[in-house]
This record gives sequence, C-alpha cells and structure tokens, in this order.
Amino acid sequence: MAILLRWFGYSFVEIISEKGKKILIDPFITDNKDCPFKNINDIKEADLILVTHGSRDHGVYEAPQIVKNTDAILCCAHDVAAYARMNGVKEDQISFICHGNVREYFGLKIRGMEAVHGSWITSPDGSYLSYGAMGFIVHTESNFRIYHLGDTSIIKNFEIFGQLYKPNIALLPIGGALRGAPQMHYNEAALSTLWLSPDIAIPIHYESSKAHLAEKFVECLKILDTPIKTEIIRPGETYKFDVQITCEKIQ
Repeated sequence: MAILLRWFGYSFVEIISEKGKKILIDPFITDNKDCPFKNINDIKEADLILVTHGSRDHGVYEAPQIVKNTDAILCCAHDVAAYARMNGVKEDQISFICHGNVREYFGLKIRGMEAVHGSWITSPDGSYLSYGAMGFIVHTESNFRIYHLGDTSIIKNFEIFGQLYKPNIALLPIGGALRGAPQMHYNEAALSTLWLSPDIAIPIHYESSKAHLAEKFVECLKILDTPIKTEIIRPGETYKFDVQITCEKIQ
C-alpha cells in the first residue's frame, strides 16, 4: 500500500491515499509560480479540500471554485466556510472543523490541530471574516499520518502533539511568506521537527527560488543530531510513501 504526495509551492500539497482518495491542502494557484495548474479550472478531480486558514497564499480564494468544479468536500473553519457559502458552495459540501475536532470522510480521518497565526478573508462586500488558523493531521485508510502544520509560529505544544499522534510525515513551513515576515523561520521549524519527531520531515511554505531556506532547514536538523529523515521536494514531483515508511521519488 502506498501514499502519493506532491508539493505545488507554498503550502499547496496533494495527497493520494492508499485507496485513491485525492486530498488537496491549501490550493493556492493564482500568483503561485511553482504551481503547474495555471487556472483553477485545470483541477478536474478532488475528493477533499482542506484549507488551513483565510490567507491568499493558502488558497482560500480559489477553494470555493475548486469545490464546485470537483464536487469535493471542503473541510475548514468558520471564516473559510462563510466565504465559501458567499461564493455558491452548497451547504452539504462544507464540513466545519476546529482545533481538537476529528472528521471522517470515506475511510479517512482529519484531525484539526492548533496553529498560532492570523486568519482573515475579504468578503465580497469588503468586510473581513476571521477565525482561528489551524493545521491538519490526515490519517489515511491504514492510519498513515501526515501532519500539515499550515502557517504557524513555533509552539511548545508540538512536543505534546508528537507524543500523542506520532506523525509519519510532517510538512513544515520554513519561512517563505508571499508577503511580509514569515511566522516560522527555518531554525524554528527544525526545533519543531525535533519535538514532533516524525519519520520524515518535508519543508514547505516557500518558493522554489528560495530553496536555500529548505537547505538551511536540513542543516539545522543535522546540527540537532536527529535521526529524522528529510526530503526536499521540487514542485510537481511525485513521491511514494509506504506504510513501512520508505520514500521513493517516482516522477
């Protein structure tokens, strides 16, 4: 049994589970130089869309159209859900989640995780929608656990989360914000990785033109002398992971 994973720049990740369910997390397309999809309508299939928070570079403005095009379920917090409703997403395609919640969809479990970050969306009338940002742990059909941290500053609770949920893969933001200052720098991401103690750590939330950030993240983990394996994934490449935690690049 294998899980496929692709990264499309920033926090946009595609996961295909052992049974073929397609999960898109933070589907940021517009102005994402590393994304192979140049138009929202290029995405033809998805079963589940996860949006960590209301921020342009996390796909909040693209997600409603993707949901409508694919008949996927949108799993998100209240602000993202409200924006989706305003843009024509049907109620039965929206599934609310917050920190500590676990939702189940077609053999998958999605766990809402704490993230310390802002979340705000400009609604069609110009007002702001806001709620709490979050991360997600995707539990696949075989309980392979992929922890997407979303966008967050470093918190000591990552150590508790590592002990409780034992992620197989952790996808860590390392400092490549679209605008402004990053929430978590690569050295903080390295310490967060040590606390989470995944089998494999993958840096995200940067443009490929800033790949030096990923390299510095790996260097920091080496300094911490941890056995955690790291993978720097190029945009669009496909990696295969099996339940025995082996990793193979297949494209």
